[in-house]
Amino acid sequence: MSSVSAEARGQAVPDSCKTVPGARPPGVVWQGRERLSLREIASLLAPVLWFSADEPLLAEGQPPIPTAHPCDAATNGAVVYYQVTRLTYRGDEPVTRPEQDDERFADKVESFILKYYFYYPEDVGVGGHTHDLETAEFEVWLEGDAGCRRVRVASIEALAHGSRWYSNTLKVRSDTRYPITLLVEEGKHAMAPDRNADGAFMRGYDVTERVNDAWGVRDSLGQGVLLSSGYASEMTKPRTQAFRLLPPESPYLQVTARQRAYSDGQPSLGRYELRPANTVPACAGIPDGARLTRMMAEHRFGLEEQPTQYKSGSVHRALSELSLPDSWLAASFRVTNRQAGAALIFRGLDLREGWIVPRATVSARDASAEILFTPSASRWADYYVAGGFRRQFVTTRESRTIDTEQGPQEITEVVAPNSKIVFETGVKFRALLPRKVRPFVLGYNFGGLRFGLQALGFSRVEQFRFIWEIGAGSW
Repeated sequence: MSSVSAEARGQAVPDSCKTVPGARPPGVVWQGRERLSLREIASLLAPVLWFSADEPLLAEGQPPIPTAHPCDAATNGAVVYYQVTRLTYRGDEPVTRPEQDDERFADKVESFILKYYFYYPEDVGVGGHTHDLETAEFEVWLEGDAGCRRVRVASIEALAHGSRWYSNTLKVRSDTRYPITLLVEEGKHAMAPDRNADGAFMRGYDVTERVNDAWGVRDSLGQGVLLSSGYASEMTKPRTQAFRLLPPESPYLQVTARQRAYSDGQPSLGRYELRPANTVPACAGIPDGARLTRMMAEHRFGLEEQPTQYKSGSVHRALSELSLPDSWLAASFRVTNRQAGAALIFRGLDLREGWIVPRATVSARDASAEILFTPSASRWADYYVAGGFRRQFVTTRESRTIDTEQGPQEITEVVAPNSKIVFETGVKFRALLPRKVRPFVLGYNFGGLRFGLQALGFSRVEQFRFIWEIGAGSW
C-alpha cells in the first residue's frame, strides 16, 4: 500500500469527502477514501513530547529519550512504541494478529484504544528506580464507509504514578491542536495533554475529566512528596520550543494551520522513530529485569499481550464503558460513639468540582441513608460533608446535659425507635495501596481513615456523635 494519500497524488476525491478540515467534527484528523492501515493511523496520531529544560535524562552525554526498549533492537535515536489494547469490531470477524498486518483493519474496526509507550532507563526523584515505562491512551474511532472514511480521536488519557485516578484525561474539543502534545513531567515522566500546545498546563482545560483528581504535571516532584492534596500551577515549569520531541511526519494529517501544534522550522529535539510494541518480547538477564517484565504486563506491552476484542452492540461492549478506577461498591468498618457498624459506599457522580456519593451505614441499633460530598476521590486528605436520614431500630437510653436554674444537669431519656435527619462532616485520609495488597481488598486503589462529627436533628441538634471509619476504596 502506498504511503502517500490520494489527495497528495492529485487523484480525484469523492465530493462527499471534500470538506474543509476546520468544518469537520472535533477530533477528525483525516478523511478520504483510502483504507489506512494501523501503522498509518498510529503515525497519523503520534504525539509531540514536550520536556522540561531541566529534565535530568536530557543532560549532556545521555542517549536520546525515550529510548528503545532493552529487549528491542538498539538505536541512536529516540523511540516511541504503539499497541492496540482494546477494540470494537463490526460484523462477525475479529481482527487477526499482528494487528498492524491485518489488511482489513479499517474495515473491521469501529473503535479502538491505541496506546503509546515511552521507555526511560530511569525514573529520577521520589521513589526513583530503573526502568520507567510510561503510557498514553488514545480513543480512536474509524467512521464513514468505503466511499468516505475518516479517523477521529475522541479522548486522550495520560496515566500517572500507578493509579488511574491520577490520569490526565482530555475529551477532544474543537480547539485541540495536532499532533496532540503531551507535557512530560521532569524526572518522573508522567504526562498530561496540552490541548492548545502552548507549553503550559491548565487544570480544567487541558484535563476535562475527574478534574480535581487529575495529577497534572508536577515538575518539582524530585524534591517534593508523591502524594499531594492537589495540583497547583506552580508545580509545572514553563516549556520552551527547543525541548519538544516531534513525531514522524505523516502525509495524512489534515488540519488547518491554526490547528497545527507546531510549524516547520521551529526548534526541537528532532523526531522519534515509531515502532509496534507487540513485536517486543520480555527478556531475561538484564539488571532489574523482573521490574520491567511486571511493568510490561501491567501496561499490556509486548509480544505476549493481545487486545481485548468486543463485538459492536454487544452487552460486553456496553459494560466495558462503565469504568472508573474503583468498583461500584466499597465497605468500611465504622465506629460511632463506641458502637461498631459498617458503611456501604456506592459509586460516586463526578460534578467536576467534587463527587456526590451515595452512602448507607448500619449498626445493631440504627441505619442511615445519606448523600456525601467530597472534593476528590484520590487526594491524601480531603474534607467531606454528608446528610440524610437515620432510622433507630431499638429502644435505648441516652444521656444528655441540659441547663437548669440549678446549673447544668445530666438527664437520661428513654428513646423509642424513630427516624431523624442526620448530618456529618470530617476529614478523609487516603493512601495508595501497594499492588501486592490490592487483590486482598477487591482491587481497590486506595485505603483510608475517616474521622468525623455527626449531628442528629434538624431545627435542634439533639445529639453529637464522634465517628471513625477504616476501609478500602476512594470515597
